[in-house]
Amino acid sequence: MTGRPIHEEITRRISRRSGWGTRTENYLPGWSYGLGILNMPLSCGGEAWGQGGDIDGDETRNGATDDGRAVTITVTALPTSEEAAMRPINALDQTLCAF
Repeated sequence: MTGRPIHEEITRRISRRSGWGTRTENYLPGWSYGLGILNMPLSCGGEAWGQGGDIDGDETRNGATDDGRAVTITVTALPTSEEAAMRPINALDQTLCAF
């Protein structure tokens, strides 16, 4: 599994055995979700795998690429608009693409 995020390998193996796959509904264009892991296209090409979470007063987004780049973004306020909700996602994308 060298050079490949462990969660991607786990998802691939479980999906193959169980027939489970990723779903694309209710996500941003190009995104898919399966077994608790999001797959998202990057603006610079390629893709990232990750999982985010929200709790009162805190929002986290993270992602890792096949070549080992990884970023976690944490903010201490929940979004109040769609534009605000996209800021951590855009920051994640821009940071992964900057490497």
